Order: sequence, then C-alpha cells, then structure tokens
Amino acid sequence: MSVRTTIAEPIPESSTTYISLTLTDIDGVTPLPNADAILTTLVVTLFNERTAAVVNSRTAQSVLGVNGGTVTSAGLVTLRLDPADTAIIGTKSEARVASFLWTWGSPVKTGRHEVAFTVANLALVT
Repeated sequence: MSVRTTIAEPIPESSTTYISLTLTDIDGVTPLPNADAILTTLVVTLFNERTAAVVNSRTAQSVLGVNGGTVTSAGLVTLRLDPADTAIIGTKSEARVASFLWTWGSPVKTGRHEVAFTVANLALVT
C-alpha cells in the first residue's frame, strides 16, 4: 500500500496545474467505489516539505467538489492548483506536499494519501 505519490516532472512556479490521486478503501489498495456519493469529507493541506509552512492558506481545506477539487465515482480525485499554490518564496525550487484526508461510512472510516511534487523556480516570473 502506497501512502505517497511523487510527481516526477517539476511544476513551473506561479502556474495553474492539476494533481490527482485515487482514493482507496481501508485496505489501501482497492479504489473506493461510489466515492462521489459516499464521501463525508475530503480535505487537503498544502505545505512546503522542508519548512512545513502551509501554502496559500490550504489547511484542512475542503476539496469535495469545491476549491478546485473533483471526485469521480471510481475514486479519482483531481485538484486544480492555482498560481498562488505554486508561487515560490525565495530563489530556489521548492518541494511541496498535498496531504489528503477523506472519510466515509458508518462507522466512520478514514483514508490518507500524500502527493509530493517540486515547484521549479523560473528565471523570470512577472
């Protein structure tokens, strides 16, 4: 069972992009069936991996059909990252993590997954 997906290709700073993951059932492997209908919560925290500083105020922010998030019945989550999510403070590329948490069912079940990526510092961003 993988708890982290790493995107190999760097994301250009201050750009719009999409990241995705597949929600899994409690075994951590099987895609969560009917996810779009059974989820109670789906939140993301976006942070700088080195400093743990939260990026763009995305702390436990709901992305269940809002704030750039979508989820399909097959459990595929897509999150739109906006330029404020990929802005760089300073002059070096930055490692970022989008940490997802979802809940469903009764009794409540919880899943977690991280998507790690690098934001590439560009020579000139206006």
